[in-house]
Amino acid sequence: QRTGCGGCLSSDSMNSSASWVRRDRIRKVLELGSQRTPYEHQVDGVVNVLKAIAAGIDRRFLLYYAPRTGKTLVQATIAYSLLRLRQELGFSLVIVVNDREALDSQSFEVVNDFILKLKFAPAPWSLPQEACVLRADTAVELRQLLEASQRLLQAGSPQPMVVFTTLQKFRSESLAGYLPTAELAERTLVMPDEVHRSHKEWGVLTRAMARVLGAGLLPGKGLTYVALTGTPSSAALDSFGTKLSDGITAPFHTYHLGAAVREGRVLDPRVEYFEVRSILASGDRGSLSSMDAGRLQRLVSCASAHLRERVACILEHFGPAREGLIYIAQGMVVCNSRAEVVQATRCARQIARDRPDLGINPGLILGAFSSGLPIDGERVDESQLNGNALKSAADAKRAHLLFVAHKFETGYDNPSLTYMYVLRSLSGPLATQVLLRHCGKRVGKPRPVTLDFASQNGQALRAMDMFFGDVIYRAGEVVPKPGPSGDVARRPQGQPEEGRPANNAFASRRAVEQLLLGRIRLERLEMQRPMSTPPRVAASLPGAPHELSVCKAPRPRELAEVGPPRALALSDPCTDVLLLKILNSPLNDGERMALQRLVAKAERGHAGMLKALSKHGAAFAMQQVICVGNEGDREQAMSAIFKLQDVDTHAKALAELSQSIKVAGQDMNPSVCRDELVKATGIIQVKPDLARVAAHLGMGGIALNSLTRFSSMQLSFMDFGSSSFDTPFFRGNDSGFYTAAWNAMTALGEHDLEAQKALQAKEDLQTVSSITEFGDARLTLALNRLQTSAATPNCSVMFLKMLEHRDTKEVMLHAFEVGDDDDVQKAAAVLKSLGQVSAKAAELALLPERLKSLQGARPPLSASQVQTLGMVHREAVARKRHPFFGFMSFFDDDEPSKELCAHIGLGAVFAMLRVLFVGSDTQREAAGEVLDAVKDSVQAVPGLLRAFGSPRKDVGLLASCALPTTGSAREVLKRWGQHAQQIAAVLPALGAEGRLRDMCARGDETDRAIAGHILRLAHRGDPVEEAAAGEGPDAKRQRTR
Repeated sequence: QRTGCGGCLSSDSMNSSASWVRRDRIRKVLELGSQRTPYEHQVDGVVNVLKAIAAGIDRRFLLYYAPRTGKTLVQATIAYSLLRLRQELGFSLVIVVNDREALDSQSFEVVNDFILKLKFAPAPWSLPQEACVLRADTAVELRQLLEASQRLLQAGSPQPMVVFTTLQKFRSESLAGYLPTAELAERTLVMPDEVHRSHKEWGVLTRAMARVLGAGLLPGKGLTYVALTGTPSSAALDSFGTKLSDGITAPFHTYHLGAAVREGRVLDPRVEYFEVRSILASGDRGSLSSMDAGRLQRLVSCASAHLRERVACILEHFGPAREGLIYIAQGMVVCNSRAEVVQATRCARQIARDRPDLGINPGLILGAFSSGLPIDGERVDESQLNGNALKSAADAKRAHLLFVAHKFETGYDNPSLTYMYVLRSLSGPLATQVLLRHCGKRVGKPRPVTLDFASQNGQALRAMDMFFGDVIYRAGEVVPKPGPSGDVARRPQGQPEEGRPANNAFASRRAVEQLLLGRIRLERLEMQRPMSTPPRVAASLPGAPHELSVCKAPRPRELAEVGPPRALALSDPCTDVLLLKILNSPLNDGERMALQRLVAKAERGHAGMLKALSKHGAAFAMQQVICVGNEGDREQAMSAIFKLQDVDTHAKALAELSQSIKVAGQDMNPSVCRDELVKATGIIQVKPDLARVAAHLGMGGIALNSLTRFSSMQLSFMDFGSSSFDTPFFRGNDSGFYTAAWNAMTALGEHDLEAQKALQAKEDLQTVSSITEFGDARLTLALNRLQTSAATPNCSVMFLKMLEHRDTKEVMLHAFEVGDDDDVQKAAAVLKSLGQVSAKAAELALLPERLKSLQGARPPLSASQVQTLGMVHREAVARKRHPFFGFMSFFDDDEPSKELCAHIGLGAVFAMLRVLFVGSDTQREAAGEVLDAVKDSVQAVPGLLRAFGSPRKDVGLLASCALPTTGSAREVLKRWGQHAQQIAAVLPALGAEGRLRDMCARGDETDRAIAGHILRLAHRGDPVEEAAAGEGPDAKRQRTR
């Protein structure tokens, strides 16, 4: 027991203080000062603290009261009682210390209002007029107040005073030269608030406060503290808690969150708590494990790149949710930083202006933060962002939506605050402090709603769960783990690990995480309830407590001691692997550094490290590098895969696939090439996700090249084992070797465009070969695709060689035979492209134009026309030969060759008729031999040969005869009439159309009848053609041809 000057209290003083410190008196004080009925825990706490101070039991008291349960009123009541009993208890100066300016301002207003009401209250509750509550806005003012108290104390007339200040001011230079006295230190009581936060983060400031207030002048005793917190931490319990037996430290008085919820003091924040998950685009979820997905989820939830999507989600929820309430509900958005507050506030105002249907006033969307900061080269502070709309905590309560970062997160008391939106990851005591801001009660208020964008799987709820019961602290010692030699194995700060690249702009975990965020694409936001959320309860009557089954009887919980943070946060393998897993485009410098770090770890070959890399999915990361990296990146990735294959099955499959593809591309033995292609195809069939890897390793090109890489002799005699009869010698293009190559390209699917194009070309060639009817639509589609594939500028030589190997020349000749003019042009374009690897194809590509030129030839024939005539003549008189063993011919066939059929389809008959009229004797003889050779193949040719005794003589006779015709001319005209269909078909080549028109004008009835019939058959628009129109376009084209 002690007096104000450090001695013992007299028995009279003890009796006086004991008679005052009674529950009924303290309850009355609380009623007068707050104008409301006090809670029982407030009365109990004040009584217990005052009795303990009077008894001299301890000098440090920690009051653990759940947030929003009136601890500021407890603070005010203790301050009043100390001033009221200053003579009995010996305290004349009470210093209330906060760690936030906003909290300091709010506490000062509450305590000052409380003291003023009691200062003018009737006896015996009134205070002396000299008692005052002051606030030190600056360190200079704090020093002046301390010096004034010291002078008054030395003069023998101490003034009862309550001083509010912030912890940061005690370290100011203005207080560096201040010298406290033991007498003032003895009569000073310090009331730090929110000690769970301030004494963990600002230990240096706590020591500075103790020095300024003279703690060192009271050896063995120190200052007297009454500390308050709603979420005690290990540092707060260790500094201000009550020491119990067995090294346990506990709060002096407790009213925890579980009791507050049970008794209806605060609303339960867990009932309407939802997590908002960021659903990533499907391309970013490839081979991610659940752990990887959770980590990406946490990163995306805090990424400023997706801020607009989250703000839009907040407004779309807040606008409709506040409709129908009997009061103006407020929402609070907890941001990651001050810069995010500015960005989010501006974004929300823009959305509110663009979406008036949400019913949110853009002028009442405010952003609260302390001091200014540079943004886009401009310094922005709170007044510049909000104008005059936010100058105090009272202005903040009028906002519809309040964006905050640290400011107003704790200590903010507004019963209308109903909706909480969390963009920052919360853990530990801060999660409870923040998530209880909107849990105050008021009339008509529904359950408070929380949308957490940052926490996952109930993380924030688990952090809050600790404070639903008593909390104790057991002192412990943290020691570093010894190394192999017994010494502490620590790496000097700033020194990189062996094998790891030196620390640079891409070596820190934060830098790698920023690279991760740059790779992620957000698809949508989805709201869901975490599994640990308590069940919904039925709405209770206003004022009635919520009885939840989850609020069981609390039990004391121990806080684990947390070791010091790592001095150097270099990137870890897990982060590097995750970065490489989501690659979808070529690597940048930072991602290449991550690859180098992982390869360096793998190349060391340490079994433990290889297993750790395998567990994190390094094989999948290397697979992604192979798919999007350059040649150097692929080499590094493959070196890591070969190291990992002993401990990772996926890496082993990758290594085997790579080796098979490499051997198939380099070995000159066809059997080995075939076997390796079959092996690689089997691996892909077992693991389809490796098809993309195989495509980037060049498997498609190797398979395509193998079709033409080996000679026919190699392929025909490559194997005399069990598969001897499966060689190209016996089965041609259906042999096992070619089948293996095509199967390899088929296995690659959509991942190899060249292989896919080759497969489509193979199918199109088969389609063209199977068409026998004129005007088939499938022919046009197939030729169109072939032209697009072969005529593109970037068409590879391997693809063209494959086309040549698949007998494309013969197939295009068939298209000449059965196709219309458009089909012929497409087939010629394909042959022209194929001309890069085949001179014969280039020559055939010119055939349509040459025959068309020959059909309109004039005497004498040009050199190219003569060459075309010779080409057709050679094909017409030659016999189709069937190769046997590659060098012998046994039997002939009267059927025309494919090339001759193509000539006929392109109009060779018309060309030969033209030659009969304009060519020389030798040329006419050649044309006659062609017509004679094809007379059994072309329906019109026999009739033509019968219609003409001598074509030149008949045309000349009709041209020179008098009209009407008589004699020989009449006989020729009648012969033409008997074969009118054939004559009409070749009329342009005969050059007799003009003479027939003369017969229609000046001939007799027989002349007009025969000539008119031939002309009507030859020209569209005449009655015959109009009558034939009903046949349909395909039949008409066939008949016209």
